[in-house]
Amino acid sequence: MKQKIAFWTAALILCLTLISSGLTCGMYARYTTAGTGSDRARVAKFGQLALTMQQTQQNGKLLPGQAADVVLDPKVTMTESEVAVVVYVYVTLPEESDWRYDPVSRSFTCGPILWTVEEGWEYLEEKDNTYTFYQILPPGESLADVPVVQGGIMHVPGNYDNYYGMTNAEINLNIRFKAKAAQID
Repeated sequence: MKQKIAFWTAALILCLTLISSGLTCGMYARYTTAGTGSDRARVAKFGQLALTMQQTQQNGKLLPGQAADVVLDPKVTMTESEVAVVVYVYVTLPEESDWRYDPVSRSFTCGPILWTVEEGWEYLEEKDNTYTFYQILPPGESLADVPVVQGGIMHVPGNYDNYYGMTNAEINLNIRFKAKAAQID
């Protein structure tokens, strides 16, 4: 008998609590039906990024016996931003070629060709034959035609051969560059 009384008392208290909560919430809702507010946000000016490229294209390949002046001269321009920016440059080497990147000497090589990454560009990673370099720009700074590699014209003699440790007889010149910028929080 005592158990039935305790059970029904607990059930009655629970029901009264639910009913009173509903009535209390309805009463408070009458006093909070209207409200006002305002806010403003300013968007920071983000600079414009450009990658200019002067590159030799001799059907994409240089064969032994061909002498050539090979040009690779990528340059990055980033106009002034009001926020800190990181500028990424992606260098994609040809698949199944003798191009290599050496992080110690900071250079790309293929047979007689050697291009060194310019100071200021930091190595980030390599993924799927694409090498990523970056520069961080504080607010208000810009890049104006900053080279990625020590480019210009490099003369390749026509008498190069596998002496350079190459597995392919040809030098694939289809190197792709891409750039993007992102805001740093």
